[in-house]
Amino acid sequence: MNTRFFSNQTDWQIDIATDWASICDSAYIERWLGLIDADCEPNVFFHPSVVRPWHDSQPNEIKPFFVILQNRVDNEAIFYPFVIGNRGYRNCWLNTLIPAGYFLFDHHDPIVAASSPARKKALTEFFFTQLPAVLDSFPGRLDGFDIPRLRTNLVGSTQSDESSPAIDLTAYSSYEAYSKALKGAVRGDVNRQKRRLSEIGHLSYRKYTADNLPAALAEFEAFTEARSRKWHPPESDSLFFARLLEASLGETVHFSSLALNDRAISWHLGFVDRYCFYYYIPTYDKAFESYSPGKVHISMLIEECYAQGLRKFDFLRGCEKYKFDWTDRSVPYFAVSYVKNGLVLAMRRGCNNMIHALKRIALDLGRRL
Repeated sequence: MNTRFFSNQTDWQIDIATDWASICDSAYIERWLGLIDADCEPNVFFHPSVVRPWHDSQPNEIKPFFVILQNRVDNEAIFYPFVIGNRGYRNCWLNTLIPAGYFLFDHHDPIVAASSPARKKALTEFFFTQLPAVLDSFPGRLDGFDIPRLRTNLVGSTQSDESSPAIDLTAYSSYEAYSKALKGAVRGDVNRQKRRLSEIGHLSYRKYTADNLPAALAEFEAFTEARSRKWHPPESDSLFFARLLEASLGETVHFSSLALNDRAISWHLGFVDRYCFYYYIPTYDKAFESYSPGKVHISMLIEECYAQGLRKFDFLRGCEKYKFDWTDRSVPYFAVSYVKNGLVLAMRRGCNNMIHALKRIALDLGRRL
C-alpha cells in the first residue's frame, strides 16, 4: 500500500511506501537512485543494491515504511527507508520506526537531495522535526522512531559512545607519502610481516569483479567459514553478504583477499561509492594470526584507493584500536529518537527503559564476576 498526503508545510509532499511490491517497482527504484545521485555524500547502506539483499536475507517478514519528503517547488527531497520494529516484550510492544538494516548497517543518515552539505544538514534537521507529525497522521499505530547512528548533530540528538574512524586520503599526494606519515612502528610492522609472508611463498592481493563471480563465490565460502569460527554470526548475515556479492560485485560491492600462494589468508567485504571506500567486514585465517594478515591487507586496500583516486577511507562503526594505527580522525555518531505522549505509551516507555537498565546491570555484573 502507498499512502500519499501533504504535510503542514504546504510546499512539501510526503510519499510513504508500505509494501515491498511498490518499493521493488522499477519506477520507484529509478526515483530512489535519482535522489541518491542528487545527494552530495549519500549513505551507501541506503542504496537499493544494499537494502534489497538485506531484506531478501531476513528470516522473518519485514514491514517497510519508506518515506520520501519532497519539495514540490525546487525538488529538494529527503528519503528514509524505515522498517517497523516490534520485538514484543523486549521493547514493551512498541511499534517503532527503525532504519532498514538496523544492526547490520553502520550509517543511518537519510538520503538528501540538496545543493550543498550545509543545506543537507538543514534538510535532515527539518525531516526529523516533521516526522512526529507523519506518525500522528498515519492510519495505523506507530509509537515512535529510533535512529541510533547519524553522522549529523541535530537539535535534540545525543552523542553516541561509538564513532566512525576515517582516513582523509586527500591529505597526502600518494600512498607512499601517506605511508611515510604513519607511525614508524606501524609502517615497520607492515613491511616486516610482508617480508615474513614472502619468505613462505608468493604473496598476492586479489580483487574480485562480476567477470569472475564464480571464483568470488567460491572464495566467499572460505571467508564465511573463517568468520564463523571467530564470531558465530547468524545465518542471515552470511546470506545477506552472499546476496550482496551476487547483486553488485564490482559496482557498489568490493570483495578482495590476501593470498599466500593459492591460499587466501585474509578477506574483506566492503563498498566503494563515488570517492569513498568503506571497510565493512574483514576476517582472516587464524592459523596466520602471528603474521598480521589483516594489517597487511588494509595496507593494500589503502594503496588501491590511492591508485583509483578515491578521497576517503571509512572504517565504519567501531573504535577498535587497530583502526587508529591508520588515522587519528573519527566522525562521531548521534542518536535521535521520539516516542508519542500518552499514559499507556509512557508506561511502555518506562518499562522499556527499565528492561534496558537491568540488561546493563546484568552485563556489568557479568564482567565483574
